[in-house]
This record gives sequence, structure tokens and C-alpha cells, in this order.
Amino acid sequence: MDLEINDVKFKCPTCSKIQQWQDNCQLCGSDVSILHNLAIKYKKLQKLLRINLRNGNFIAAYNIAQQITNIAPTKLNKKIKQFIKTKLFLNSKYKIQNSELSTD
Repeated sequence: MDLEINDVKFKCPTCSKIQQWQDNCQLCGSDVSILHNLAIKYKKLQKLLRINLRNGNFIAAYNIAQQITNIAPTKLNKKIKQFIKTKLFLNSKYKIQNSELSTD
């Protein structure tokens, strides 16, 4: 799950130049190291979310989706979190119904 440092690109908040791994913006010289670290964390969380969704681990996926939404509260991230929450709810109702049926 290693993420190459050169895989992460982001915009400088000062001049909007697309950046790759550097501590300072190539154009305006702003310190962008914190943003770069945040972008790497975001990409790693996205990868981890996909892995947990594929494996059906929806509790872990929901917690990761919450972290992603805290970093970037976009509409898409919020919808993904809500989808996982709904999936958890439906899975719990399904388990309850199956346990009630199997008690006959």
C-alpha cells in the first residue's frame, strides 16, 4: 500500500500552481509541506477505504470515510460515508431478521 511521493499532486494555495513533492512552491516559494503531507494521508485513506469496502469490512470503511470527510468535506465524500452507513444499517437489519427466522 506504499504510495509514491510523486503520485500526489496538489495546488499551491497562494498561486494555484500544480505541485509535486517539494517543501516550497516552485513559483511563489510558499511552504506547502503540510499540504503535501495531508494530500498523501488523503490518498492513503482512499486506498484503505477501497480495500475495506472490497473485503466487506463496513465498520472500518465507515471510520475511514469519516476521516476522509474530515480532511475534505466534499459532497462525494459525504455521499460515500452515507452509503456505508446505510449498508451497515441494512446489514444489521438483515442479521436480526435472519436470527429471528432461524429460531423456529
